Amino acid sequence: MKRITTFIIIVLILMNCAKKLEYRDPEWRVGEVVKYRVKSQDWGDYILTYSIFNKEGELFWVELKGVKDDSLLFIFQFLTPIYFKGKVKKQILKVKNTPPVLLEGVLAEEIPINTPLKIALKENLKEGKQKSIKISGKKFKTIAYIYKQDTLLVNPDVPITGIVKVRGVEDWELIDYSEEGAKSSIEEKPIKPSINF
Repeated sequence: MKRITTFIIIVLILMNCAKKLEYRDPEWRVGEVVKYRVKSQDWGDYILTYSIFNKEGELFWVELKGVKDDSLLFIFQFLTPIYFKGKVKKQILKVKNTPPVLLEGVLAEEIPINTPLKIALKENLKEGKQKSIKISGKKFKTIAYIYKQDTLLVNPDVPITGIVKVRGVEDWELIDYSEEGAKSSIEEKPIKPSINF
């Protein structure tokens, strides 16, 4: 009896280990933070932090913050529907030491071209192979997907983006993530541009 029980336990463990990872779009929750090491043509090598620091109704405040050698490169904040599906309602942009600028309405709809915005949504991905990788001392089961010129290794447990690693136009590698602690990095009041037509 003892041998049969041991055998059943071993079979169940092996079945669980061999279980195919099913990808789903990452859930968005206020407080989530994800950090990446990025190699980019536009910004060079830097640390990119994604965070969701607030919610207004069905819209999320998402922040992308780039830091290189302890110096701020940029902060892009967006008030957006989940996964940026739909029009961005507000943006706050801060580049290096410039004051933050608030864009609203039509001005906010266009996302800056050099924004390092990647979110692994199932509808955009062509499924690839299952792959286990070790990053930052942690082992991840991932699925390799091809999206445009990029190869993405994704796992639905990674908040906000679902991305563990990217190779392509930019190279990304997950450093760490947390489900709490996100807050806005912009403390000063943003200025509104005056536009005269």
